Order: sequence, then C-alpha cells, then structure tokens
Amino acid sequence: MEISRRSFIGLSGIAGAGALFGLAGCAPTSAAEKELSATGEAAAVQDGTYSWETAPAPIAESEIAETMEADIVVVGAGMAGCVATLTAIQDGASVICLQKHSDVLSNGAGWAAWNSQAALENGFNLQAEDMFNTWNTWSENRLNKRMYEMWIRESGPTMDWMVDILGKEGITVTAPGQQDLEAIENTKFQNKSYMVAHSFTDADGKSVRAARVCAILRDEAESLGAQFLYSTPAVQLVRGADGRSGRVEAVIAQAENGSYLRVNATKGVILCAGDYANNYEMREKWLPHVADLPSPYMPPVNTGDGDLMAMWVGGHMDRGPHCSNIHIDQHFDDPAIPYAAGTPWLHVNVDGERYCNEDMPYQLQYAQDINQREHHHFQIYDSNFEEYWPKFPAGSWRGSERAAMLLSDAGQEDLDKAGIDSSHMSNIAKCVEIGVVNKAIVRADSLEELADALGLPVDAFLATVDRYNEMVAQGHDSDYGKDPQSLYPIEKAPFYGVKGQFTPLGVLSGIDVDPDMRVLDEANEPIEGLFAAGNNSGGNFFAGMVQPMCAPAMTLGRAITTGRVAVRTALG
Repeated sequence: MEISRRSFIGLSGIAGAGALFGLAGCAPTSAAEKELSATGEAAAVQDGTYSWETAPAPIAESEIAETMEADIVVVGAGMAGCVATLTAIQDGASVICLQKHSDVLSNGAGWAAWNSQAALENGFNLQAEDMFNTWNTWSENRLNKRMYEMWIRESGPTMDWMVDILGKEGITVTAPGQQDLEAIENTKFQNKSYMVAHSFTDADGKSVRAARVCAILRDEAESLGAQFLYSTPAVQLVRGADGRSGRVEAVIAQAENGSYLRVNATKGVILCAGDYANNYEMREKWLPHVADLPSPYMPPVNTGDGDLMAMWVGGHMDRGPHCSNIHIDQHFDDPAIPYAAGTPWLHVNVDGERYCNEDMPYQLQYAQDINQREHHHFQIYDSNFEEYWPKFPAGSWRGSERAAMLLSDAGQEDLDKAGIDSSHMSNIAKCVEIGVVNKAIVRADSLEELADALGLPVDAFLATVDRYNEMVAQGHDSDYGKDPQSLYPIEKAPFYGVKGQFTPLGVLSGIDVDPDMRVLDEANEPIEGLFAAGNNSGGNFFAGMVQPMCAPAMTLGRAITTGRVAVRTALG
C-alpha cells in the first residue's frame, strides 16, 4: 500500500527543527562543549514564530530502508525508557527501544517512592495529604492532584520491583525511616522536606548512580529479548492519513548511516526521550526564568525531540512557565568538588555585598542570584564551620545528618577515597579539605586575603562582614530577617569562600498527559497509541517554576513510576 507523504509528521533532522545544542549530562566532554553549555545560544525567533511551530516535511516512503515491528516501541533509553522496556518485555510484549545516544543515559543517585516495602520496614509510614499540601503550595497551587495520587499509589510497588531487580546484582537499598518522620515534624514549613528518597549501594559499599541502574535494567531486558537500537534517534511519528487523527501507528528513526527505519507499534509508542533543556527556542518560550543560568550538566541529546514529535501529531505542552530542577549549588570550574549546598552561610555577590536572606528555601535561592551581576555568589564562613554547621535548622538540603553534596561522578570518587558517606555527611572537615585541595574552596588567613583570592573588592567585603557580625551579636538580622538559628559570626581564621552558581539540571514539565500517561490532544482527549513518561511527560506533575524540594529525588522517582504506568496502560 502506498503511503502518503502526509502520513508522516515529525522531526526531519534535529537541525531542521531549530534545536540548538548545549552540553551536559554527567559533565562537558570538551572545552568547546563546556563553553557552549555554559553560555547557551540565543533562540532564533522571527515574527513571533518559533521554527518548531511548523512541522517539518514528512520523510518519503522511498527513503525508508527497513521496517520492523514490535508490540511496544520505546523512544529513549534513560531511566524511564529502561524501566518501560524491561516492564514491557517482562509482561510478555515484544519491545524495541530507540536511543539517540550511543548508550543508555541517565544521571543522579536518588529515587523517590512513597511507602515502599523497605520504607515501611524502617517505620516510615506517612500520610499523603500533608505532603500534597506542601508540594502544592510550592507548585503555586497548580499541582495536578490526580497525577500526585498516581505517584502515591504506584511509586511504592515500583520501588519494590526495582529493589528485587537490583538485588540480583548484590545491590541494596537505603530507604527512609522513623528518623525521617521525626525530622519532618520538627522542620518549619518553608524548609520542610519529606525524605522519600531511596538510594542504592553495591557490595563494595559504593553509591550506585542512575547510569549504572539503567545499564542493569537494559541488560536484564536484553536477556529477555528486548532490542535496543543505539545512535538511532526517533525523528517522526506516524498517525493516520492526515498525520493528526486516528492512532499513532509507528515511529520513524534514523540510523547512523542516514537511512530511515520504520518501527510499527501494535500496542503503543512510549516517549521517554527526555526534556528540551538544550533546545534554546523551547527554553525561551517555556523556561524564561532560567534563561541566563548556565547548564553544563544537561545531556546534549535532550533537545525536546519527544515533545516536538508529540505536538506535531496533535499533542500539546503543559501550560507555561515550566518547571526546572534548579537544585545544585554548583562550582563550575571543578565539578568534582563536594561541599555542603544550600547551607545558609553568609552569601555575597561579586561586588562583595550581601544581597539576600540565605535561609530562604533552597529551591528559591536561585531567584536572587539571577538578579546579581554575573549570576553567582560566594559562601563565606570561618574555621568554626564544623561547630556551627550541625546547628542550622533542619530542612531541605541542610542539617548535620542530611547534607546536600555536590556529586558528579568524579566528586563521588573523591568522597569514596576520603571515606565519606555521601548520603550522610559524616565528616564536614574532610569535605572542606577536599574542596581546598581541589581549589574549589578558597582558604585564607585573613578576610583581606580571602577577598583578594575571590576577586572581591576588599573594602566593600570587609564592610559587609562587619555589618553581618554586628547583627549576629545582636541576634537579629535587621537587613533580611534571617532565622537567628542560622546566624553565626565570621571571626576566626582561617576563613573560607566558595563560589556557587545555580544551574538548571533539566526541565520537569513536558507534553500533557493524563495519570495513565496517555498523551492528550488540545481537547484533552487521549491520542490513541501514544504515551509519555519521565521528563518527556508533563500533566502538571511538576507545576511551579522550580522543583519543590519538599520531595527530593522526585525526578528519578517520577521516571521509574511513569515508565511502568505507561507500559501497563498500553498493554491494557
């Protein structure tokens, strides 16, 4: 049967869609890539029209060199895609996974789940309503309760499934417990953090990160008969004779040699292609509040392919502005350096001036930084840091037991060598020393020397410290209203300074879906045969402008849960 050119709607090459590449992922791989990722690219918008708003020309049937078929076609082999692929093959479906990158790809090391079996065994049993209200507040009252309820219902069993699979590899889970319930109750609302995160440790005692988990899931899926096609990006979806009605029937992918492959999907296509972090046109439209922040850790393959393909067959994006997970206080010059992030030490800008309440919720601190010249800050503290640090109020990314660490893969190696448990900061002094040795943390014998080493105007910096110490002595921050429990003097040498800059690690909004992970059209009706999961999916699961850190590790937690749900829906 001859197929009309109009039968294909999709992406005829990334460049043709106007996608511009930055760099990230685990880390930039070249100086040129690092520079590009740190600066971004200006979006080319003319006459108020973005290039991707016009669907590219369909691929001619004559260009399709091969046709394959599977019950389920998964687009993307990140966390959601690997989970979806393994789930489908375990459930008896044939499955093909198309991956743009040359390997599986994911980052991070925490998976949120609600009342998993491991958590329940640890005494963790929390009612869902409290977290919903906190989360919804930080989401500006836009959180989709049906999506939230889906995660509450499905995330625990999904984590149990993960624990069983990883356990075959000698990997054990660390789950929240009774101590986390107590911490929640003792934390003020603005910094309340529901520690629903799960982490994994191998037989050697090393933290197991997302990339390794993906590889394990992939290997298990392949052993059962799943097919992974690497360096084979999906470029088009096939939907009906007009491209915008009827069932999504197939995916067109492009091989390394430039030829095209059609993969028919008898049960469904599941988009797990990641976000649009490196499509600067899309960021300009939906993520303007972080347009000036560098993003060196976002995978270069994340150019919104899945979102665009879905839109071109009738889907639509979440209402903007979209949500980004801006939650690492980053030192870009050496990403291997760990230090406590979000700790409310004195913050000064490049002019040596204090400019904010450092005790504000971590996820909102970027908003003050972005208004400062050069968009970064310096944390300042003295040699009493080890005494003061455990006394800070508990909450998201602070407190003596639950410290946030800057953790690239290289940073994890540094911590392992120093014998530091990255999930519980067991030795602050060792962490600081690592930073000093690697020159991410500046140590100086005087405040004058510290200012000079950080490139700050000495007189302005000294005046700032004097004013700060004056308010500490009074026990009242009359400038910004910082919690007195977070006020500690800067008076004992040596002194320390850390350059910090917030970065968007990805986009958490995406194509609109329902709680069954079915892609919705403009009338909010499901598009038959099309599903989305992970950061490709939206549905106002993350509805505010920044990820609410009241639920840490939710990015990977959503990925594994939605990947499972999408498959189960597709297979009926």
